[in-house]
Amino acid sequence: MKFKNTETLTLVSNSGGRTEETRKRKIIETSNFKNEIGAYVIRYKSHKIPRFSGYSSILKIGCTTDGFQNRFKNYNHQSDMTVVGTDLLECLKVRSQKTNVRLMHFLAHVDHPDEIVIDFYSSDEEHSPEELEYALIKDYFLAHNELPPLNFGMK
Repeated sequence: MKFKNTETLTLVSNSGGRTEETRKRKIIETSNFKNEIGAYVIRYKSHKIPRFSGYSSILKIGCTTDGFQNRFKNYNHQSDMTVVGTDLLECLKVRSQKTNVRLMHFLAHVDHPDEIVIDFYSSDEEHSPEELEYALIKDYFLAHNELPPLNFGMK
């Protein structure tokens, strides 16, 4: 598994929104993200949260076959979840991109005890993005007896 780099996950104002309503939303700043394929780990920089077994800073493990920048731009399609007063549970009942909905709501509405960062792991000829993601999730599960808090399940 080839570790590439770590970037800060930052929500910024959607200044390019076409309406006043869309400009009130927050989006993930993606300009520093590479468009390589691979796996990623979203985590607190140093804060650890209790798990079934032990503690971990990891919030979500995922992968992309369309590039890191494109994957995080896809999260931004749910930017309405960042608006104060949005009902997460009602949205989860009707929307298909539940991971994206939950992540955007979490980023905007939780009082985070620490900076959130993303570790990027680049794919290569020997390891597909899905294989990298599986290896990371397997390591996490073996250490904590559960999936990361923002992972809903295995594909």
